[in-house]
Amino acid sequence: MGPRFADSFWETDFNGTLGFDLLCKRIREGQKVCKDIEDFLKKRAKADIQYSKLLRSIARSADGKEEIGDLGLSWQELKNETEKTANFHESSAAELNKLADEISRFTDTTRSESKQVEDRVKEKQKLKKNAHNRLQELQKSYHEKCRDMIQQENQLDTARSSVTVPIKELEKLKAKVDKSREAMDKSDGLYKQSVEYLEQARINWETDMEEGCQLFQQLEEDRIYKLRDILWKCTNIDSQVCVDCDESCEIVRQCLEKCDIQKEMLDYIQTNMTGTVRPVRIEYENYFDNSRDKSPILRRRPPQLLPPLKSPKRLSPKNSNDYNVYSSIS
Repeated sequence: MGPRFADSFWETDFNGTLGFDLLCKRIREGQKVCKDIEDFLKKRAKADIQYSKLLRSIARSADGKEEIGDLGLSWQELKNETEKTANFHESSAAELNKLADEISRFTDTTRSESKQVEDRVKEKQKLKKNAHNRLQELQKSYHEKCRDMIQQENQLDTARSSVTVPIKELEKLKAKVDKSREAMDKSDGLYKQSVEYLEQARINWETDMEEGCQLFQQLEEDRIYKLRDILWKCTNIDSQVCVDCDESCEIVRQCLEKCDIQKEMLDYIQTNMTGTVRPVRIEYENYFDNSRDKSPILRRRPPQLLPPLKSPKRLSPKNSNDYNVYSSIS
């Protein structure tokens, strides 16, 4: 048998509550941890939802439809697998939300059970403490009554030993002693009753305390088991997403393996080729080359070039013929 709460959280102080207070504190801390993990899972789920929507939007808005051949198919496959990845994260978010709800239900159940036990034990602690305080009051009163009776008896004994005390005074002292003894006996009875009542209160408290320790230990063990299971499932969800994403990547990789550069080039050429004959060289043609066009209509006689003019000789006005010749040449 392993360590037990029921054997580990007692104390010698009759009204001490430290042990039980520590257990209650541990239960509340455990509930807080459950709430923290619940919030963590919900935030993770929200992040996966947002990531899923973003991936889907990116995949659907991506263009690149001009790409052809196996590379075009690979590109299209990558967009398809990206949408699948978005679905993986969407499923992951749903699973994480389920785990968060599971923790929430577990926390609510344990909180209700622990609250009942805590209230019951604290009520018994209160009754025990009140009974203990009452016992102390009655014990104090009982001791006072005992001292009073002893004092009265001493006075009576002193009076009896004196020859000067009248009989009537002795009778009064004896009456006081009887009254003190009666008060003492009554106080003694109340004191004994308070001891019995306190013992019963202690037994009731101890019983509930032990049961509370056992229940708290069971709740704590259940909490540890539950959270370990939840966190394990959380990591399994993450692992499964990674596996699914890797399978999607493998599909794209397999598609890309089919993409051969030479085949891509050949496919494009065979599909879109326009011809194998290149345009011939355009030669220079001289406009005045007779061989270019033999048509007499279109052929043009090249202009005759005149010799350069010499500087005219200045003629004398006396020679009118020379002057006329110069004018005609000009």
